[in-house]
Amino acid sequence: MSHVFAGQPDARQAGDIKPSRFRPQYRALSAEAKALHDQIKEKAVELEALFEQAYKLAMPPLPLFVAGSDDGEMQAVAGISASPFDRDPQESYFTDGLKHLELSVMLTIKGLTA
Repeated sequence: MSHVFAGQPDARQAGDIKPSRFRPQYRALSAEAKALHDQIKEKAVELEALFEQAYKLAMPPLPLFVAGSDDGEMQAVAGISASPFDRDPQESYFTDGLKHLELSVMLTIKGLTA
């Protein structure tokens, strides 16, 4: 197996790995495991882009109201809402979805490389 870095690996990558939830040591990955690792992360990037597309389609920017006229009237300016409470609760579906995607990729990669 080849190593990612030039030279010999340090103590973090050892042949005799002690099991730990926090993984202070890593094992060298086979070429097949490295390829699968990369495929999972590539697909995650594709899903992230699709999630962003869905968010933009369902959640167009709300106008940002700012005082800007001489008579003190509030003027709508295109942009982000001034308050997070002005957003539809639907927005949390998108943020939660992205968090769960990130978590599922992290845990799957951790399982693959443990």
